[in-house]
Amino acid sequence: MKTLNHSAEQLIRSNGSTTAFLEEMLQTKLYVEVLSQQELTHRALTSDVVEALLPSKQNIFMMRESQLHTSDNKIVSSNRVWVSIGDKDTFNYDLLDKNIPLGKQLAMMPHRRELYQCGQKKYLFHQEEQYCPYKAYVVHFSNHNKLYIHEVFLPSLFV
Repeated sequence: MKTLNHSAEQLIRSNGSTTAFLEEMLQTKLYVEVLSQQELTHRALTSDVVEALLPSKQNIFMMRESQLHTSDNKIVSSNRVWVSIGDKDTFNYDLLDKNIPLGKQLAMMPHRRELYQCGQKKYLFHQEEQYCPYKAYVVHFSNHNKLYIHEVFLPSLFV
């Protein structure tokens, strides 16, 4: 396992918009491709998601898998977002817009981010298992809705 360079360390420990950080670092606009988005039951949540979100069984859950990529389709990150909707009357469903990167949507909403985990682990990226920088964090909204976001970054971005 390689030691993370300064840019990778800054990215995984940052508490702001990952999309904005990556766009600044790469000096290019990034685009989102939503691979899947589905409603889940409480039983379908993994233990780390349950631990991070502390949901009640009455919550509605959505899971979205996406990738950020450049205009020439170079994949930059692979992302999973779990949404815990505790109050569906106050939830902003625009967050589930498949055409706008989540980070850009969050920049326009009051919220608080809490870093949950970060580091590097082995992931399957481009059909090859490799050590990748990653971070996971929880986004809290004042209406008790929460997001758990897990982002994995292409290691070649940091060489």
